[in-house]
Amino acid sequence: MTTNFDKFLTPEAMVTPGVAGSMSMMFGNALHYHFSIPNGWAVLFFSFAFGLLVMAKTEPMLKRTVLYLINSLVIFCVAAGTVTLGAGGGGGRTQTGSFQLIQSANAQSTTAELQAEYKKLSAEQDALWAKLSAAPKGADISPLLGEIREIERKRTVVVKSLPAEPVAKNFSSGKEKAFFAPLRF
Repeated sequence: MTTNFDKFLTPEAMVTPGVAGSMSMMFGNALHYHFSIPNGWAVLFFSFAFGLLVMAKTEPMLKRTVLYLINSLVIFCVAAGTVTLGAGGGGGRTQTGSFQLIQSANAQSTTAELQAEYKKLSAEQDALWAKLSAAPKGADISPLLGEIREIERKRTVVVKSLPAEPVAKNFSSGKEKAFFAPLRF
């Protein structure tokens, strides 16, 4: 007698990898945030562990192995995609499309000016970190931390204003790395 649960845990079921992938992501995130285990490796481990649950029992060994690998990789893809989506789309720059007949002319800072601004902000931040480390124990350091956060915000704005580096033809654009960045392999 087969139960609904037995039908669910078959290698041919399509809902199983989705549920197992979301569970892998959930367990991987918990291990990552509480024990600092790299998220990608935790998700990969749970994906292959859940792949064992749906192994066919009556099929020949070769077919069982192939189904195990395929199901485990599908589970991993679901989990990794969910982690990436939850991390804000992979951490890379997002491009938004816009169309205007007449573009507005904006004065832009040169790369040299932006780099000089970044160096200035970095020097200010280093000075604040030095003040923070020299602060006596028990002193109120929250104003220093607020200033450090504000300078870091300004540095981020400067970095995002810098033009993108040109990519040599026939080489990776780095978007592949951005996709897997939250997984930290």
